Amino acid sequence: MLRAVCVAGTAALLLGSVTFARAAAQDAVATPNANAILARVKAGLRAHERPPYVVYTLVRHDTLDHVPDLLNSYTLRIWCRTADSAALARRVVGSRTTGAVAFITPAFDRPIDPGPPTADLLDVIRETHGPPTPAPDPNAPRIIGSVSVVIETNYHVTYAGVDGADDHLRLEARRDPERNRLTDLYVDRASSVLHRAIARDHLYAEGRTIPERFEMVFGLHDGVPVISAIHGQTDDAALDPRDAGVAFNEVDYRFEDIEFPPDLPAWYFDPAHYGAHRGEYPVLAP
Repeated sequence: MLRAVCVAGTAALLLGSVTFARAAAQDAVATPNANAILARVKAGLRAHERPPYVVYTLVRHDTLDHVPDLLNSYTLRIWCRTADSAALARRVVGSRTTGAVAFITPAFDRPIDPGPPTADLLDVIRETHGPPTPAPDPNAPRIIGSVSVVIETNYHVTYAGVDGADDHLRLEARRDPERNRLTDLYVDRASSVLHRAIARDHLYAEGRTIPERFEMVFGLHDGVPVISAIHGQTDDAALDPRDAGVAFNEVDYRFEDIEFPPDLPAWYFDPAHYGAHRGEYPVLAP
């Protein structure tokens, strides 16, 4: 009887092992390839040509320790050349542009407002190209078929699960984390369109550089991928101990009334000529 119990127990153990192995194999098959998803995102973004010019309204709202920061909350109308992000900006009060013009170059992780909305979304997914493909060897064995695997070289990419209708990818910089600043991507499971991204950025204020967490929301405007909104907040986990007492900052950016004009006057992007065109400063479209 004792032996029979042992045999039955052994059989049950083996059956359980087989069941566990099958479940593990099914999980392995079901888990999507994170690098392949990222490759599809890149291909989709590259399929759209960036327009040479973009005009947009940037609405910025700041708070410090949950109190509105009126000095750093404003609205700008911006006329931008996408090749180099050179831009002319004017303040917007109510429904009208007002005051002088300013020359700016919107950018991420710089002491300037981020943008433009058509910013190269792969700018923080820079690629490192490997050595060139060698010429074929005529004496090599014949290859019937091959399988290519897409590997992201600047990030270690892992699949972090499903978030609503999105696949969640987690990214860790393999090198130079100050340059490769993405940490998370949320990609539509059906279309491989990028919906959201999280990146490390900084607040530049009073000679200090405070780490911030940027969450960016993406969309399409006239068929062009654009950033539609950004929420930034102080990244407490990344603060230097010397900055432990810094005020908690939150900032929201909205990119509105986006237009893609076929051309803009060259003087918009040369501040040395602003004085000669005072009567021609651009205004909000009616």
